Amino acid sequence: MSRRKDFLDIDGSVMEGGGQILRMSVCLSALLRRPIRIIKIRGQRAKPGLQAQHLNGIRLVGDISSGSALNGAAKDSLEIDFTPGETLRGGSYEADTKTAGSTCLLAQVSLPCLLFADRESRLDLRGGTDAKMAPPVGYYVSVFRANLNKFGADFDFEVARKGYFPRGGGQLILTVPPVRSLRPVTMTEMGDITKVTVTASVAGSLPVKVAQEMADSAKETLKRAGWVTCDIAVEAYKEERATGSGSSVWIVCETSTGCVLGASQAGSNKEKPRLTGEAAARELLDSLEHRPCVDAHMQDQMVILMALAGGRSRVRTGPLTLHTETAIHIARATSAAEFRVEKADDGGGGAVIIECDGIGLENRGISTSASGDD
Repeated sequence: MSRRKDFLDIDGSVMEGGGQILRMSVCLSALLRRPIRIIKIRGQRAKPGLQAQHLNGIRLVGDISSGSALNGAAKDSLEIDFTPGETLRGGSYEADTKTAGSTCLLAQVSLPCLLFADRESRLDLRGGTDAKMAPPVGYYVSVFRANLNKFGADFDFEVARKGYFPRGGGQLILTVPPVRSLRPVTMTEMGDITKVTVTASVAGSLPVKVAQEMADSAKETLKRAGWVTCDIAVEAYKEERATGSGSSVWIVCETSTGCVLGASQAGSNKEKPRLTGEAAARELLDSLEHRPCVDAHMQDQMVILMALAGGRSRVRTGPLTLHTETAIHIARATSAAEFRVEKADDGGGGAVIIECDGIGLENRGISTSASGDD
């Protein structure tokens, strides 16, 4: 199925050593038509190997990459090889983890491929929407989407149903128009905070007062810290369409230079709601301390977009997370993108500038009208 001598070997246990290496490697393999073999998959996790969310994600990319070959894709597998096809096909795709595996992580692995597909696509993703260890859907469709827009790409969305741990059962539908290419970004000045929105939701057996307590606690924590002087909008509600009982809170922060940062927390019956709201606020405050242009969770997601864009991108962040260091490692290994990380001129308490000379990937499979270009 694949010519083994052509494979690029990737160690899935290095650095972050989790699902991120798998998702990013398979995604870039499909985009760059470069065969890969990944060994020691999720080698740093207590339960290594492929789980439901990872299997669905790589199979989804295999479907998008028409004519691809994927070997070793089975539950708990520690090694796969993937030979991409020659065409990224748009159209309608479905993926269902049948667990609380994250729909947002399914989007993370597949959306870059669909941006370079031959036509518009519809993704119907089912699983968990709000859980720990993954961005909640509210963060994804607000903070991630706003930062994707800066590269000249976008998607429409419908959160058809929320799904909470352990049942999952959520549904996220994305409509993804293709692009001709991604443009580089320069994001080096955070500016002043102009707008902050705190949103909290509950579902199932939980009363709406739990959401209100989370949201109020987040707002109070932000105000006490003194970083946020603008009004803080608060919304707390009960989900009308959801599977299971659960809760989550997310914060969106906008600045005068157009930066959009965020933070989030999933609720737990082992933690008081006010502590969940406070944790979300402190997560944002920890980011703001460095006056970054993206928050700590957006850092690593910028890397693949910077690598694919044409020209030089520069993004100010807080200290690099291990996820971001891992993302840069994979981007360097699989593409010709060049990355440099330097300390910010003002010191910034550990702030850095990530600079990337991207490869300028072009989507030659679409017409001008399909890409939305004039």
